[in-house]
Amino acid sequence: MPEAENKTMRRLILVFVVLGVLAGVAVAHYFYTLRNKTKPALTSTSPSRQEQINFSQKGTLVRNSPGMKPNTWYLVYGANGAAAEKVEMEFTVSSQCSIGELNTICTPADLVLGAIVEITGYRTDSQVRVHTLKQLDLEDKG
Repeated sequence: MPEAENKTMRRLILVFVVLGVLAGVAVAHYFYTLRNKTKPALTSTSPSRQEQINFSQKGTLVRNSPGMKPNTWYLVYGANGAAAEKVEMEFTVSSQCSIGELNTICTPADLVLGAIVEITGYRTDSQVRVHTLKQLDLEDKG
C-alpha cells in the first residue's frame, strides 16, 4: 500500500508541476502582449530601394482632430491661398527626427502638437512613410 500511495503522490506532484509551468507561460504571454500594446507603433520595415523620396513638405503637426484617426499624427500643409491638405504620418525604425541638437529615431512620443516641421518621405495614397522630420520652430515649442 505505501508503494501505491507513493506512486499516486508522485503523479499528483507531476500534475501540479505541469499546471504551474502552464500558468507561468500564460502569465508571461499576457505581460508580453500587454507591454507590446502600450509601445508606440513603429513599422519594422525599412524603406525598400524602390521607395524613392517623393514627398517633401513644411507644415504643422496635428493629432486627435475631428475627421482623423485617434492618436495618429498628421502633417497639415498647404501653399498660401490654397486649401490646407493633411496626410497621415507613418514612422519606421529608420525614420530620423531632428529636434534641436537631438538627432534620433523618430517615435510618436517625441513629437510636439502644433510644431512646425519639415518632413521628407515616401507618399502613398493615404499616408507618408517618414524618412526625415525636422522641427523648425524650436524657440517657440522647445
